[in-house]
Amino acid sequence: MGIVMSGHEIPLAIWDHTSWYTFTSHLDLLRSELWLLTNLVTFVSYFAIPLELWYWRRALRILPALGVAMMFIVFIAACGLSHLAMVIIMGTAPWWTMMIFIPMAIASVGTAIVIRQNRKRFIDYIQTLELIKQADNDTAC
Repeated sequence: MGIVMSGHEIPLAIWDHTSWYTFTSHLDLLRSELWLLTNLVTFVSYFAIPLELWYWRRALRILPALGVAMMFIVFIAACGLSHLAMVIIMGTAPWWTMMIFIPMAIASVGTAIVIRQNRKRFIDYIQTLELIKQADNDTAC
């Protein structure tokens, strides 16, 4: 299965797992499924995190260096797109990459969940810090 160009079939890795590696056992299929799952989970998480940061940016309006905050939001979203691209162009990867991608996916999901569940607490904390900083500046004058 793939795209036919100039009379030749170009396999699509997301549908044709054998286009990247030769599969000789069920463990090879498991490796491919782990690769796809970890990258898709990371992709979704890396889009949830910037959406939450965007909300914080709008809610706080006091964040210094908004340009840097926007660059950080774009950077995380672009990282998420790179994981989606890996799923599309590579059906699998060597086993050793799972030592990197499984913890990365777990950390990504954990981060997305924690920042969403603690949204109000984080925003209140940042606003309190800003008020303290402003009070210190007022008393210093």
